Order: sequence, then C-alpha cells, then structure tokens
Amino acid sequence: MLANAFHFQELCFRDNDETLMKQAIFGDSPVDSSVWEQFLSGKPIRWKPTHLSAQQIEPWKIGEYETPSGKIELYSEAMHEAGLPPLPEKIPYTQAAAPYQLIISPSRKGLNSQFIEYAKGKPVVQLSKKDAMREGIYDGDRVCLFNDHGQLTCTANVSEACQQGVIIARGVWWHHQHEQQGNFNTLTGGDLSDFGGGATFFSTYVQVKKGEA
Repeated sequence: MLANAFHFQELCFRDNDETLMKQAIFGDSPVDSSVWEQFLSGKPIRWKPTHLSAQQIEPWKIGEYETPSGKIELYSEAMHEAGLPPLPEKIPYTQAAAPYQLIISPSRKGLNSQFIEYAKGKPVVQLSKKDAMREGIYDGDRVCLFNDHGQLTCTANVSEACQQGVIIARGVWWHHQHEQQGNFNTLTGGDLSDFGGGATFFSTYVQVKKGEA
C-alpha cells in the first residue's frame, strides 16, 4: 500500500500477503497446498525443501563456497579482474561544509528506534573536548546539529571517550522526544553504498553549534 502511494512500479511490490509469507518462510522452494493449509490452520508442520540437498542449503558445513577457489577468499582475484579493490579498503567520504562525522549507534535503552519511546531522559550527542572547545560548547549545553538535509536540537555530552571529528548519537529517539520536530534520521541522506547498494547512515556529516541555528 505504501509503495502504491509512492507510485513504485517494481514487480516485488505487487506481491500479496500470502506470497510474502511464503517467501519469508519457505524462500523460493515450492510448497505443497496441503502443507500450506496445515500451516495456516496453526498446526505444526514438518517441511524441508525437496529440490535442494543439505549440501546446497549449507555448503559451508563441508567447506565449499561459491568462489573460484572454493574457499573463503580474503583476497579476491575476481574483484581484481573486474577492476575493483581485491581487499577491503577505506574510501574517503567528506563534505567540506559539514566537518563532523555523525555516528548513530544503538542505545542501551532501546533497539535503534524500537522501545526507546519508553526511555526516560532526552537525546544526547557526545563530542570530544577539543571539538567542544573549538565550537564554544560546554557539557550540558543545548546544541544544534545541521546539514543540507535538516537540523535538530539536543543536549551535548563533552567526553574524552569520543574521537576528535566524530559526534556520537546513541539511539534513534522519536520525534516527540526532541525539543523540535525531527530526530537523528532527519540528518541522514538517501545515498547508496558503492558495494551492494546499501544505506550510508554512517557516512553522515554534520555541523554543530551552540543553541539553535
């Protein structure tokens, strides 16, 4: 329904509830109608894919992998031949107008944004003493984080445990828990990672100043 409201045309958004359930539980394995009816009735079922062997399902148990060498490859010759780094390497990602990298890590009070709506207290960001001195910020000050995507206000925690150039926010607090509407997701962009097309939440850069912008 949400995809339809945004006018997404991809075929995957046309799957109905039953199809989605089968995909989640059985993957791409064919499911006999009697098994499915028994599952829907709430009765326990015994099921295993008939078109895949145990070796195909868990090839790593016998040490076989879908790589040219059949082993775990720390150095990938296939990546090298494709003109890509054969070993993982750091690719610098900077935004000159926003010097601080924002790391949004889970909080002990919740699981990302889940359950944190019941947490006591207010959203806090942690920054190093050197960065705080540079920006004229003291522990407990109200600070504004902002970039091209948005801005929000929260409380500063000045700490020697934080690396210089990094601002740490623990937990994605809900909008109503911030002084202004918007939470840390307000600052993240929609860029995709170079490998895999995943989210780039940890490539978020912000500016920080005392009080509201």
